[in-house]
Amino acid sequence: MFDFRFLTALGMIAACSLCSPATAQSEIYMRMGTGVAKGADANLHDVDCGANAPPALFGCGTGIDGAPLGARLDTASSAVVDLGIGARLAPGLRGEFLLGWSGKRKFRGNSNFLRSGQEQPVTGTVESLAMLGALYWDLPKAGPIRPFMGGGLGISRNRVSTISFKFPVLGPTAVTAVPSGNNSDLTYMLTAGGALPVSDKLSIELAYRYADLGSLKTSAGDAVVVRRSGSRTIAISGTRARMQAHGALLSLRYTF
Repeated sequence: MFDFRFLTALGMIAACSLCSPATAQSEIYMRMGTGVAKGADANLHDVDCGANAPPALFGCGTGIDGAPLGARLDTASSAVVDLGIGARLAPGLRGEFLLGWSGKRKFRGNSNFLRSGQEQPVTGTVESLAMLGALYWDLPKAGPIRPFMGGGLGISRNRVSTISFKFPVLGPTAVTAVPSGNNSDLTYMLTAGGALPVSDKLSIELAYRYADLGSLKTSAGDAVVVRRSGSRTIAISGTRARMQAHGALLSLRYTF
């Protein structure tokens, strides 16, 4: 569920970003962008390692590799798409309401359950939709390019697929599949780049962006366990992993 403190913060920033542009010489703009982002490494772990009703998937303690029980994930790159509506609040300051989508990102890694061998491949996918209020500071021009830097705060909606854990040492078909999940979380981003005007109203932007999209969470529910002896379902608690990404974004900004 949404945290109303996050919604309040988002509402305040969005309201500022869309406030009257009287001080900004009536400059209102729309920005559309696309790019690619690479997810940072993440650690998948129990929401509560001590849970017992239903029980935690990993539990508390140390795994076969000496690290805390869980899974270490490497997230692949994915497409990102932005749509922003903003206004100039001051000569060097812009406010923007931003809707951003991060496409399905595959992740893979290795878990460290005890008595399950060193090789324990983990796979799944995650995608996110985020709403942010952002502020950008336009710096003095460097030739034809105007550098900028900024940041934003908002809410993300994250959807993770069923996550599969394989255990080759237990058999070629040994797998445990945990439930998928959806959750909302606080998100923020930091960015820096440059804008190149191509006409009085149109500019091209190229920017670097760091984004923290909150956590992916699997839901509590029935996990499917397949072993040589057959398959069964067991009830487990939820898991989570923090999602962070670094990316590059190319945008067109049109000023009305």
